[in-house]
Amino acid sequence: MKLIRSLSLVVSALVALLIGIAGTAWGISHSDTLRSLLQLAAAKAPPTQAAKAEKGAEVRKPIFVELAPFTVTLQDKSDGASRVLYTSIMLRVASSSESKIFTEYMPEVRDRIITVLSSYSAADVTSPSAMETLKRRISDALAPPFDADATHERIQSVLFTAFIVQ
Repeated sequence: MKLIRSLSLVVSALVALLIGIAGTAWGISHSDTLRSLLQLAAAKAPPTQAAKAEKGAEVRKPIFVELAPFTVTLQDKSDGASRVLYTSIMLRVASSSESKIFTEYMPEVRDRIITVLSSYSAADVTSPSAMETLKRRISDALAPPFDADATHERIQSVLFTAFIVQ
């Protein structure tokens, strides 16, 4: 009885070994086919950012202009009480030359933004659609060139990094 058990264990081990060897041999003989299928699938997939960088395509980093925080008094239309808006804003611009223009004209940039912000009441800036409206109005206020000879400064987006109404 022990001999039959030992013999069946040895036969089972040999069968498992033969199956492993056969599977390995099949994998080696078909590795070119598998490799070509994987390459074909990779060629059809859209390129990733890393692949674009490897191929020499330039991946552009975003360019931001950071503005000093704004503190603006808001007039409450209902009772005439004053409330304060504290906000920090960053502008995403299209190029470093435009970043330089915004930096050089910073007093004018800040004046245009303060003019927009101070035209709102506390109720206006806390409404659900207020953030998008403010972003659009600030972008519109900064759209005209600062210099008569300058080209149009392109703002890609206005970003609030802090927004507190007290």
